[in-house]
Amino acid sequence: MSLIFQIFDNVDVLAAGLFQRKFGGAPPPPDWPHHICGFWQQPGSLSLLSYVHFGRFEDICLVGGMCTDGDLIRSLPDAARAALRQYPSIAQASLEYGFETLKDRFDAFFGLVENPRALEVDLAAGFVETEHRHLVRYLPRPLSDDRLQALTAKALGVGPF
Repeated sequence: MSLIFQIFDNVDVLAAGLFQRKFGGAPPPPDWPHHICGFWQQPGSLSLLSYVHFGRFEDICLVGGMCTDGDLIRSLPDAARAALRQYPSIAQASLEYGFETLKDRFDAFFGLVENPRALEVDLAAGFVETEHRHLVRYLPRPLSDDRLQALTAKALGVGPF
């Protein structure tokens, strides 16, 4: 039994149900890379537990759509749920996997977060709050102040993501 992560270029069929259920019938996830899915693997089965999109926008990454399948987690056998407790949260582990896997592809990662619980998870995963309401960022390496300001302005210019 283990939690494994995989990056996909497109997950329309794979994660659409979870995404739409968690976001109230929203359209399916974006159709461009990078989609990170967390799976619970046990003998004979592989179950989708989490989804998050790490979307390229030039030299930054826009992170959004994080969701986990709480119903599925609650339905797992006791031993599986006990094994999952080694992670602070599946959402945090998903974000950390994305940062580690994609750190060489982007100068900065940005997220928009309004939900207090989501903010707590984002901060635990390595995001930091910015001076802009709801905008958080993760830097895989130090940047000059000018570069950081330019990338932040770029993220803000995208609008809701």
